[in-house]
Amino acid sequence: MPQGFFSTVGLTTSAKRAVPLLPRCGECKLNLNCQSPKMPVDGQGKRGVLVVAEAPGREEDLHNRPLIGAAGQLLRRCLDKIGVDLNRDCWLTNSLICRPEGNRTPTDNEIGHCRPNVVNAVTQLQPEMILLLGATAVKSVIGWLWKEDVSGVGRWVGQRIPSQKLNTWVCPAWHPSYLERLSKTRDYPVLEKLFVEHLEAAFALKGRPCAVVPDHAAQVKVLYNSNEAVQFIKQMQQNNRPVAFDIETDRLKPDHPEATIWSASLSDGETTISYPWHDKNVKATLKLLRSSVPKLGWNAKFETRWLSLVCGVRINNFVFDGMLGTHVLDNRSETKSLKFQAFVRLGQDAYDAEIKPYLRGVKSGGNEPNRIREAPLAKLLLYGGLDALLEWLIDVAQAKELGIALAG
Repeated sequence: MPQGFFSTVGLTTSAKRAVPLLPRCGECKLNLNCQSPKMPVDGQGKRGVLVVAEAPGREEDLHNRPLIGAAGQLLRRCLDKIGVDLNRDCWLTNSLICRPEGNRTPTDNEIGHCRPNVVNAVTQLQPEMILLLGATAVKSVIGWLWKEDVSGVGRWVGQRIPSQKLNTWVCPAWHPSYLERLSKTRDYPVLEKLFVEHLEAAFALKGRPCAVVPDHAAQVKVLYNSNEAVQFIKQMQQNNRPVAFDIETDRLKPDHPEATIWSASLSDGETTISYPWHDKNVKATLKLLRSSVPKLGWNAKFETRWLSLVCGVRINNFVFDGMLGTHVLDNRSETKSLKFQAFVRLGQDAYDAEIKPYLRGVKSGGNEPNRIREAPLAKLLLYGGLDALLEWLIDVAQAKELGIALAG
């Protein structure tokens, strides 16, 4: 094993900058050019739901109340179909609490300046569900909750996110103004039906996501002692429960003659272990992979090629691949990564910021070695263990939704 494997070199991160939580109203200056600056939260919130829309329009600015214009009326009509009264059952606010001139789309800077007002509303009201209407609301709230880039609204619409940070359901939907703009097109009936279905699914959620918010990192056993690791691996093989398997490697593809596996992780849902790829660990792991124990993974092609080329082992009984499951269940773009699915299904924030710099190739686009040998071992193993545990949780849930039995 290369000397750098047990390196304790300090960590360089690429984490997204912390979200400021102090309002910066003086910088955007929108309050100087509207009739109702700093619009207050409205509604009675009988169901404990906070609705976050985009920004006040002309009617809202005129009357100092959110969601009373044409888009708000469309939203009310759709909610009437599922027995929800917007003002009685919800609290109402906007991502921007001052009207942008000409009803233009808010800029990212304006969203950032006003985000603390949304955060304050969430903190004070403690909603059980937050309904996000449109891209601006998604950028505002999910941009606070998730460390990764939010990107477009398309991959978020219809998700029901059990936010661990808030222990609150976060449910993105289209902004009703989007439907209003398309109301005269032939697509409108389908869009309205989907919009109502998204609203119905969101309002069907009862209570908070978790009685106790899970701590997935605390469930990972980081094992440095080979004898201890082997004991756990053998026990997993004897239990014959479906096992999620994950490896960390020194490059993307195993075709290079110096391609090296650095660590491995296993989870059967009850026990999750992560350990260096050396000594007795390798022999015990390969024996498990050859066995009939059902195997789970994410992009199973990766592990299959690596184990085949580097170790000469064919993984037996690979029964479910969560990436393929995502393709079947939700074939939208930008939804297939484990990190995204862990957030929208489990509320798990991105956990790779500290390790990601070490897993990138020295040169982009090729099969150059990464910097994994410089990564602090404890952080690398924790990262791999979280991968395995989250793969197991999501794979099992997807298999249940698809009616697939995973038992050996």
